[in-house]
Amino acid sequence: KTYNLEGKLSYVSMDYSSIFKVKIKSSIKKSSIEVYDTLGINLLYDIYTEGGSWKSSNQEYLQFHVELPPPSDFYYLLANECNSNLNCNIQITGENKNSKINLLLDGI
Repeated sequence: KTYNLEGKLSYVSMDYSSIFKVKIKSSIKKSSIEVYDTLGINLLYDIYTEGGSWKSSNQEYLQFHVELPPPSDFYYLLANECNSNLNCNIQITGENKNSKINLLLDGI
């Protein structure tokens, strides 16, 4: 199954916090996340899967994708939380518990 979702992403760490608009496309083999400014107009960053790991288009936001679970785990998070819901909320806590990612998503 493929998920096409959009919504908001909040990222909070000891050094940084912000809210972004996101578009997510994910399947068992391939995922991508496009991160836009708060208004959803300018694409700031995108990450995608390559060889079972995340790759990024902009090293400025590297910390964000380091905090994401591996792509296959990310897909299963989407499958569990968004499968039958019109909207879903996914919370991801960083390994050191110094950061938190919150995704509020709707299917498109």
